[in-house]
Amino acid sequence: MDILQQFGINGKLLIVQLINFAVLVFVIWKLVLPRLTKLMDERKRSIEEQLKAAEDARKEVEASKAAREREQDKAAAEATALLKDAKDQADRTRTELLNAAKKDADALRARTEEQLAVEREKLRAELRAEVASLTIETTRKVLSDVVKPTDQKKMVAEAAKYLKKQEKVRGK
Repeated sequence: MDILQQFGINGKLLIVQLINFAVLVFVIWKLVLPRLTKLMDERKRSIEEQLKAAEDARKEVEASKAAREREQDKAAAEATALLKDAKDQADRTRTELLNAAKKDADALRARTEEQLAVEREKLRAELRAEVASLTIETTRKVLSDVVKPTDQKKMVAEAAKYLKKQEKVRGK
């Protein structure tokens, strides 16, 4: 023990300190270490569960993302099909409307031509009547100077009959 004293170490104190250290290690080993180990195991398990949950969530997100992309592709395909159908329907409708408009225009043109023909015939009839009237009047004036009144009446009556006969023939 002298050697220990030369180095400034008290032997009794060293033994007491070693006993204290042993008791402390024993207490830590028996009381603290099991609780600490238990807490560390629980923390490790919790971290593993959280990592597993995070991995499951990541997989779910990826699956949902893929499903959303499939739905978007499907919606885009449906939208394209709808647009194509709408365009085809618009083309058919436009063609039908153009055909109907042409048909209506042709019918209108035909009715107009018929009305014009009727109007022409009316105007011709009116013109004939007017010409006949003017002819009779002119003939009456000319004949009044040259022909006797009795002969005039006969000629006027015959001309009127002839004109009426011509109107009936042309009117048919």
